[in-house]
Amino acid sequence: MSKIEEKIKNLLTEIELYDKQYYDENQSNIDDAKYDELKKEFESLIFQNPQFQKYSDELGVGVKSSKKFSKHKHIEKMYSLQNAFTHEEFCDFNERVQRFLGDFDKKIEYCCEYKIDGLSFSALYKNGKYILGLTRGDGEYGEDITENIAQIENFPLQIPYKGTIEIRGEIYLNHDDFEKLNEDLIIKGEKTFVNPRNAASGSLRQLDVEAVKQRKLKHFAYNIGFVENKNEFQCQAQILKKLKEFGFSVNENFFVSDDLNEIENFHSKVLLMRSQIDYDIDGVVCKVNDCELQKRLDFSSKYPRWAIAYKFPSHEAITQLIDLSFQVGRTGAITPVAILKPVNVGGVIVSKANLYNYDEIKRQDIRMNDFVLIKRSGDVIPKIISVLIEKRNGDEKEIFLPKNCPSCNARLNFDEIVVRCDNEFSCSAQIKEKIKHFCGRDGMNIDGMGDKQIEYFYDNEFIANVLDIFFLKEKYENSIKNLPNWGEKSAQNLFEAIEKSKTSSLDKFIFALGIRFVGDVASKVLARYFQSAENFNKDFIKRDNLLQIDGLGDKIVNSICSFFSSDENNSFLYRLIHCLNIQNYEEIEKLNSTISGKNIVFTGTLDKMTRKEAKAIAEKLGAKVCSQISGNVDLVIAGFDAGSKLQKARELKIKIIDESEWIKLSEEA
Repeated sequence: MSKIEEKIKNLLTEIELYDKQYYDENQSNIDDAKYDELKKEFESLIFQNPQFQKYSDELGVGVKSSKKFSKHKHIEKMYSLQNAFTHEEFCDFNERVQRFLGDFDKKIEYCCEYKIDGLSFSALYKNGKYILGLTRGDGEYGEDITENIAQIENFPLQIPYKGTIEIRGEIYLNHDDFEKLNEDLIIKGEKTFVNPRNAASGSLRQLDVEAVKQRKLKHFAYNIGFVENKNEFQCQAQILKKLKEFGFSVNENFFVSDDLNEIENFHSKVLLMRSQIDYDIDGVVCKVNDCELQKRLDFSSKYPRWAIAYKFPSHEAITQLIDLSFQVGRTGAITPVAILKPVNVGGVIVSKANLYNYDEIKRQDIRMNDFVLIKRSGDVIPKIISVLIEKRNGDEKEIFLPKNCPSCNARLNFDEIVVRCDNEFSCSAQIKEKIKHFCGRDGMNIDGMGDKQIEYFYDNEFIANVLDIFFLKEKYENSIKNLPNWGEKSAQNLFEAIEKSKTSSLDKFIFALGIRFVGDVASKVLARYFQSAENFNKDFIKRDNLLQIDGLGDKIVNSICSFFSSDENNSFLYRLIHCLNIQNYEEIEKLNSTISGKNIVFTGTLDKMTRKEAKAIAEKLGAKVCSQISGNVDLVIAGFDAGSKLQKARELKIKIIDESEWIKLSEEA
């Protein structure tokens, strides 16, 4: 046996093992990017050495059906998709389509849809009645999960279609339901799921039908397999519309274009939005839109020639925990942070992961030198989602929390769930974080006072607290102008930004103080109550009065009273208020409009305005903007990629409008 053939066989064995774990056991010991690399290497070797094509044929498109469920044959084979990872690879796919059709000048129109990271299914209907539900299995035979699919919320058991038709789609679990499921499993002492895809797959393979019903699975239908008369469907976009008319849940965020640059822009836009979507997607599926062209292109032995999965960089990866550090937050909370062997996750080199608290370390039994699976969502610091226990070799060490603060060496307080340093006035780490919070965009919004500048000014004794910021020009103007990478213009911009920030609204000022549990909403509630900065003092604080205020609970009130019980806080607050020009609270002048007194919720991303702008308009029109969906909500404005809130609003039959309707409504109001 040649070295090439031996390499191909070894890759085949490895891929089949990972396929079995992924499809049949709902787990994986390899991240998506590494798996994709293996598949790409395997396919490349087969392409370069066609005499070994038999090994590619052995791989198939899935795995054999589980012995727990009976097998059924799909009427029409259920193929997997070929992958593209770059714009060049997608353009190569487009060229292959043109070459097959014999026309390189022909512009191909594609229907581009989210690639849902869930479990593929096929549902068979005869004369409108649902009779059989299957997993993809090996593409020819799937597992019979008819009863389990029927438990999925809003899954139609009757459709308005005469004849026989196979509906293809994806079953998934949204992020909120996934977190709740794992929380319930922890309480029961059962093994948790690594990710929503595994949870959906594992839930759907429950033998207990009632247990499946409790898992809150959801579905998207995206195509048709066998149908008696395919001529009635002209294009993929029409198929999606028809599936919605049949009563299926359809992901309506699809995009149709024959411009490859526009498709690339859509792919990039969805990638940026990925972390805000309430379910997992791992790419964009691009399908030739014209059904006649799909018929001409047909299928290869494994893939449709008319569709490709334009994948995103994986946001999961396996690496090793090599050290541990402990961060001290603004309120003294001690947060353990894993120091990782650097790894590429979604195009970003990651070397740290959040461990949240010591309970999380104990729950997952995370140890030093462990190999771990990490996940990165958007710009948020990655988190460890599982430990690869099978990779342990005895070098692992148990993790213990320090007894003293890593910043100021004060004895830590272990009385709460969150371990805390109570030395708030002398702990440099806490002071720095308080200054960063004070200067932030939602606080005093001092442009030029970023984290690095604050660290430098504090470490070099230009500032010791937030009050010192307002004396920087008076004390250190020349020193700052002569700092590396500063100069006169940069320094002048900073001093102007500081001067401008001195005039602030009362609610922004209260928020900027960083009182524990007092966020944006509570700051506005307190500003409305106190009316002026002069009233915001210990003599005006009456606990019983605060408890009567709608929107303030025990936790917030106790924190405010604790803040004002400190002489140091009171003295500091007095000096700060008299240094600034804090405007008295003014109720927004509310217009008498068609939405006056209405409770409304914004969800998803708006294109024409920011969420803050939209909320400000709503409040000016007399509406109350709420953060959660409930039976008291009158109206929901749904933007791009609205997730679980939109779904809940539909369930509660709340009126839903899109951004353009909202703009029209606000203009007419």
